[in-house]
Amino acid sequence: MVNAPVTKYQVMAKAIQIMTNQMRDSRNPEMKRRLREKIDYFSSFGVIDNYRMIVYSNNIILIHNDFRNYPNISLFDSGHMYIGAYDNTLSLHDPQTIHIHGNGKADSGACVHGYFEGDSVTEDVVRENGKEVKFKYTGTNPYAHFYKKGKRVKNDMSLPFIKRLLYNETVTQGDFVKSLLSIILIGCILSNTKLNFLLIILGIILMYVTYKRVKDLGYGGAKAVVLIFVLLCLQVVGLIILCIMPSKVTNNDEYKKFEERMNEDLALAEKALKARCNTFNGSISWLLINDETLRIANSLIGGNGRTSGIPYSQPDDNHDYPDEEEERRQREEEERRHQREEEEERREEDRQRKISSLERQISYLESRISSLRSVVSRAESQASSARQQAATYISYANSADDDSLRRDYMQSADSYYSDAAQYESEAASAESEISSLQSEVNSLQSEIYSL
Repeated sequence: MVNAPVTKYQVMAKAIQIMTNQMRDSRNPEMKRRLREKIDYFSSFGVIDNYRMIVYSNNIILIHNDFRNYPNISLFDSGHMYIGAYDNTLSLHDPQTIHIHGNGKADSGACVHGYFEGDSVTEDVVRENGKEVKFKYTGTNPYAHFYKKGKRVKNDMSLPFIKRLLYNETVTQGDFVKSLLSIILIGCILSNTKLNFLLIILGIILMYVTYKRVKDLGYGGAKAVVLIFVLLCLQVVGLIILCIMPSKVTNNDEYKKFEERMNEDLALAEKALKARCNTFNGSISWLLINDETLRIANSLIGGNGRTSGIPYSQPDDNHDYPDEEEERRQREEEERRHQREEEEERREEDRQRKISSLERQISYLESRISSLRSVVSRAESQASSARQQAATYISYANSADDDSLRRDYMQSADSYYSDAAQYESEAASAESEISSLQSEVNSLQSEIYSL
């Protein structure tokens, strides 16, 4: 439990911890790259200064001053965390939104005005028959067409069927099916009477409702004419396509409801933005802060010290100067002394800023080293376990009388040896990265000592 006050540095540190842990648990190179990009960004010097908090009972948002063009963090009490830019209503609107589930799972993809869509990158690479399985988000944004300009039409759905066909700007999917069935029924009746010459009128009516139906799909002008020609050339297939295609426009009543919803969301967003803070003076029972979180938070705070100036000393009014020349000389000497003091102070401030920056870099590298050591430990443990399993299957194979069973045991042993080699390779790779990072740490420490 976190007691008051809760700072944005602590929340940012917690988010960095969650991202770091997720990157450790992810095997998908693209997911690891996206997480690394976000960790590097949020850990960079001065980035935290552009963020403030919006605190809810079950959610904390770290929001950028320019939240439409920079990533924001939303951390929930359930363990879920979202990372991405927002739209005006503070809904996620980012082509590479990251969703961390809090149980080792994660996904990343396009989130459009709060709804995920399109291809999805997950925490692991799944293969079937040697080919990578591609994941997609299911479902679509029910408000997608409202965000597109030029798609509003004047349709009054309260009118009777015939009046809807005559007076509405477009023909909806349901009305087109009704009109098509009506034309077919009337056509069958007329074709068996002496009034079959009226079939040409039905053809004109069909063209009329077809044009309005094509407009309902979002096409107009020359595009509508070309599409009608293509669909009519397809005959029955073209008409079936028109029957099953969903509407791509919205009528005024629907748009008014959408605008009301948007205005409500914008009002809530404006209220939330006014409530932004750097420190929350309350308790958040579900936000768990450990020593590592505090260490990261302290590294984010570092380097934000205040600067101060030294006021000029005033000459002693009671001192008797020999003459005006001596007085001028004294003033110049005093000014030079103060200039030297200010220059020394600036140099010391620069030195402290450099030291703080280097210490933050060292802290970040040591955090990565700690994470990699956990990777090494886990990989070595898994390699040892795999080799033990392989040895067990070899002993089974040696004692088996059946050749087929012996081959199965040997294949299982080979599989475990392969897994062990993979884990050992992973450990060796992590050890190599640890060595490289440690060299960077030593170099940075030497640079601090030289300042």
